[in-house]
Amino acid sequence: MKYSRLSKEQFNLLNKEFSNYLATLSIDKLKWNLLKKKNKVNVDKILDDFSDLVWDKVISEKVYLIHFSKKQVFFFLCDLKFIELISISINSEINLKNKNIWKWITKNIFSENVDIFHSKKKYLEDRKIEIFELIKMGSIIDSGETYTKIKNLI
Repeated sequence: MKYSRLSKEQFNLLNKEFSNYLATLSIDKLKWNLLKKKNKVNVDKILDDFSDLVWDKVISEKVYLIHFSKKQVFFFLCDLKFIELISISINSEINLKNKNIWKWITKNIFSENVDIFHSKKKYLEDRKIEIFELIKMGSIIDSGETYTKIKNLI
């Protein structure tokens, strides 16, 4: 397995796509239920292969990631040739995990309580693996809307 197995919730969200995937393997609902009961090893391989296909498709394109901690937030633009980072560190008692933090950041982005770091680099090795490592460390896939707003502010 190249990446990691999708969660139960992710499989539920991709139920139709997974059904289509099973159909390409000539597995209908009846056969799938029988496999689940009698051939756990084969079921695991099918789940892992589908998961790898999904992850590979998701991170093959331009992707935005966000990683939050209590005092820092990292915005990543994972383009095809480079990865760009904007990090914001807060030097006050504000918790960046607060849902209303964006209003505070836009109001205070140039104050002494906010440090901004911006960098851009080429991928060191395998682009997809580097992106997936960020996801494994807690980054979440994002629309890029916030990244774009922050980049336009700085």
